[in-house]
Amino acid sequence: MFDFFARWPDDFERPNRFAVDPPKAVVVALAAILPPHTAPTRGLPMRVVQAGLKLAGDQAGELLGWARVTDGRWVALVRMEVPVAAHRGVLPMLQWVRPTLSGRGPDSHTHDRHRDGLLR
Repeated sequence: MFDFFARWPDDFERPNRFAVDPPKAVVVALAAILPPHTAPTRGLPMRVVQAGLKLAGDQAGELLGWARVTDGRWVALVRMEVPVAAHRGVLPMLQWVRPTLSGRGPDSHTHDRHRDGLLR
């Protein structure tokens, strides 16, 4: 697995970041992390409507790691494939997401808890 924390030293007894190995299955609410554009789509070229990324609904992914933000919240690193409209393919994506609306992250002992929210 790629070490995405290689350049972030963490010398504390309770770490501020860690990898989840093996990765854990999660579901990401795409519209919550990448909000949809609210303008009308009427007038857009068909190549955009039929072959653009579909950033709606829930998407299966893999939880790869956790990182602590300076305000105390946690963010989760997720790998997923975002679908292209009209079933024309997928785009692999590596994305940092908030694990919940309340900002709660991993349990300090098990490092793998998550609750309903942006990362389900």
